[in-house]
Parts: sequence; structure tokens; C-alpha cells
Amino acid sequence: MNKYQKIILNNLDIKLFSKDLDKDIYYDIDADDLSIYQDENYNITKYNLILKSESLKSVEIYDETWDIVKGYINTYNIEIDFNKQIRKIRLIFNDNIVDPITLNVNYIYSSRDDYDLILKEKNEDMLNQKACIRVTTGNNLINVLFQPVNDDYSYTKVELYSYMDNKPLIMARYKVSDDLFFLPIKDLAYGTYKIKVYEYDCNHTVIYESPFYLVTLQRPLRNTNSNYDR
Repeated sequence: MNKYQKIILNNLDIKLFSKDLDKDIYYDIDADDLSIYQDENYNITKYNLILKSESLKSVEIYDETWDIVKGYINTYNIEIDFNKQIRKIRLIFNDNIVDPITLNVNYIYSSRDDYDLILKEKNEDMLNQKACIRVTTGNNLINVLFQPVNDDYSYTKVELYSYMDNKPLIMARYKVSDDLFFLPIKDLAYGTYKIKVYEYDCNHTVIYESPFYLVTLQRPLRNTNSNYDR
């Protein structure tokens, strides 16, 4: 691409857009290469490359043969599909003010693993909000409160761990019936504990697993006030 082609290309109005996501998508032009970057949501494979300029006479795309893209009011809409890829785009200008520009189209795929991790974290956040776990304490007592995360809910199990030297040691597992949504754990010594909650469906499949909840039972402070202090 010569300097005159670069100048006119820089003056084109170019936009890569996703109708499914209703947002612009990143692209890059370097020399004779147009790189299309897939959105992080790898399920979205179709985009629209929109070119607009009064200088454009016509636009062509190449897969196995060259095809003309229909334009409207100096605007050309090229359908980009990661599953049915065009390989080249040719821009032809009015009055041959510059030679036609041919761009090789490169498709940059997003990471499936990264997006799956994002979905997993979003799902975990949603389930944490629905479970609405609360851990409160009393004298030698830990109360664990929770809510069903969906309509498939059947029962809950709560695990109690002793937590010393940064190491959790399992102490007990409690099964909570389907008509109770809290568990009192009584007769505990002062110290630090961890709580973990599992919810199950009627097939005994885990539908929710909570993070660990850290809780400390402390000896109440003695009242040191006396008549002599008055």
C-alpha cells in the first residue's frame, strides 16, 4: 500500500459492529492486512463491517470468487462470519484517485477458556446471591442461614471445620431437611472455624457449593465496672 492509499484509507469511516451484542468490535489494519478480533463471547461469530466514504466507487469481497457488495448512500455493509470467511476485500475509488486497495482479512479467535471462566464466575456470583448465606454467632453457637438457589432444591448439607495454623480440619457434616433453611451448631469451644454449604436436588446432585465462611467464637469480655469505680 502506497502513501496515497494510506491517506485515503485513513479517511474512510470504518466500523465493525455486532448486532447480537449491540456494540462495536475491535479491528486493526496494518499494511495490507485487516484483522478482525472476535468478541470474548466466542458464541458470537457474525459481525458487520461498515465502510462509508464519498470517495468509494465500489467494494468487492473474495472467497472463492470476487463478488460485489451492494452499497447505499456511499455506505457498504460487509457481513463478516467466522464460520464462513471471506479472504479479501477490495476497495475501488471514484475517478481512480488512487489505485484499488486490497486487504487480506485475518480472523483472530477469542479464547474459549477465558470466556468459560468468565461465565463460571458470573454463575457463581449469581448463585451466591440466591443462596444468601448468613453466618451468625452466639454463646458457643454458630447459626448458618441459607436459601434455595432454584426450584430443583431438595436439601442442604453443612460442613464444619476447625481452623488452626491456616489449615481447615473437618469436624462434622450436617444434613438439613427440606423444610428448614438454617442450622444451629451448638456446644462449640471458643476458637476459629470454617463453614461450607452444599445444596442438592432430589437426585442428590450438587446444585450449589459455597465458598468457605470464616467465623470466630470469642470469650465474652468481663464487665470490670464495680461500685469502687464510681
